[in-house]
Amino acid sequence: MKVFWCSAIFLFLASLVSAQIASDTIGCVPLLVSFKSPDQTLSNPVWDFMDGASADKLNPNHVFTKPGVYMVKLSNGSQKITEIRITVLPELVPNIAVDTNQGCAPLSINFKDLSSLPEGLSITGYLWDFGDGVGSVEKDPVHTYLNIGHFDVALNITTSIPQCNVTKIFEKHILITEKQNFFFTIDSISPACTFPTYLHLKFQGEIDSSFTYFWDFGNGTFSDKAQPDPIRYDKQGHYDIDLEVDNNKGCRSRIQTRVSVILFPEFQKNFRDTLCYKAITTLTNNIVASEYYWNFGPDAKPQESTLRIPVVQFTKKGFQDIKLKIKTNYGCERDTIYKVFVEDPDAAFDIEPDSSCMLPQAFNLTAKIKNYKNYFWDDVQAGPQYTIMQKNIERDSFYYNKFDSISVQLSVTSRNGCIGMSSGKYYLQLPNSQFEVNTFEGEVPFHLFITDKSESLDPIVKWIISWGDGTSDEYDATTIAEANHIYDYSGRYYVNMAIITENGCMDKYFGAWIEVHDPITLVSGNCGLDYNPIFCVSDKVQFILSNVPDGVDAVQIGIGNTF
Repeated sequence: MKVFWCSAIFLFLASLVSAQIASDTIGCVPLLVSFKSPDQTLSNPVWDFMDGASADKLNPNHVFTKPGVYMVKLSNGSQKITEIRITVLPELVPNIAVDTNQGCAPLSINFKDLSSLPEGLSITGYLWDFGDGVGSVEKDPVHTYLNIGHFDVALNITTSIPQCNVTKIFEKHILITEKQNFFFTIDSISPACTFPTYLHLKFQGEIDSSFTYFWDFGNGTFSDKAQPDPIRYDKQGHYDIDLEVDNNKGCRSRIQTRVSVILFPEFQKNFRDTLCYKAITTLTNNIVASEYYWNFGPDAKPQESTLRIPVVQFTKKGFQDIKLKIKTNYGCERDTIYKVFVEDPDAAFDIEPDSSCMLPQAFNLTAKIKNYKNYFWDDVQAGPQYTIMQKNIERDSFYYNKFDSISVQLSVTSRNGCIGMSSGKYYLQLPNSQFEVNTFEGEVPFHLFITDKSESLDPIVKWIISWGDGTSDEYDATTIAEANHIYDYSGRYYVNMAIITENGCMDKYFGAWIEVHDPITLVSGNCGLDYNPIFCVSDKVQFILSNVPDGVDAVQIGIGNTF
């Protein structure tokens, strides 16, 4: 018996896992970028950086020295693998200005940032170092020098692109030639929680009648007294109080301090109206107060905070109330309620069809909500509709009934930057055609009986048997038990059975070889006559046979009733 085994090779079609190809895709000159091939098995990698340089390494580094947009390409020999956009911005060069760069101590100097920004870059923070151990994070700060000397001024600028962050030192930029020991403090404010209110300042230092004093209180009023009278403020705000002292000996010193007259701080929401479900969110707060009390409600972690800038995570979707109570330095209290919406984007999607056995098969994935900013299907960025082509399914042998569930994941990003995820499955299945025969060989007329042994997850509705002699028969569930065939001619026949399930799935990969030969016949004997049935006593009889199949070693011949 010879049985031909058929096997199908399984090959999963999967999109290449997205990888970080470049360490930076945007930055300022000089921009150092580390590249990484998404396929670490490439035999002939070639990177073209599009600036006249190239590399033949899998994971090269390259420095872009000129601004521009470069479409960097990776090839494997002549085969293009991937392409990535690198944006190189001009260098950010810090620049500053001062209203004066020398004088007597204490000397207040106004600093101003004059840095020009390349297009596409924004400044996110400043850090000044005035060279005397004092710094500032304001854009245009005011600083008072109290000691004599030459001072270097350094400005560090942080940007929306970290690679563009820069620090510049302005050497010996400030010269303080003489020291005068004076300053002023806020003694009190009264009344504390109503307007108009009066600010009481106290001059700290030796008062000399030969000196000239000039006060600017930042509210349009002035004084030439060393110790000024209480200053009236009719509305709250931030005021720059400036004191200039001239010793009438060629040394003029100036000191400036910003004071906040905030009796009832104005509540300003510095965070978004929409927050993301289960996302850890920092609530930016610019309100100046001495005490803060936040209440986020029972659906938040934490539920309360006393920090000026708290961090919160909401565990329930929908509208939420954020309550804030503050107390000022002068004991004034105030509270407010911020209403926010906690968003959890719905990433549900449909799969059509949800199962198949007809390969190749395109599975169409459609997001139920189609107006999100981004859609990622198993790390592949596409639109709200995406198609997966399934080309093959594993078949170890034809003795195999396969049913695979293949997971698909969708991640969506809303217009507010919130992320939602969901997963689904589509199914691949194959029935298994199998049968047994009563025997694999015999004589004409040969009667072959087939016993069905097929397996399927879905009901089989049709059996198609090809007998190998040019004929075939169809059977259903009621007739398959009677499947049989008579061969009237000798030969070697390949019997194949295909099955079709209720949902249209088919398997036709099972078959068997059948050997049919003519009957063995006696051609002649040796008694003088061809096939003489009469033999003489003690005669030696020779029989000649025909149609003996290959492989037959012995034949039994009956004489009379004896064998």
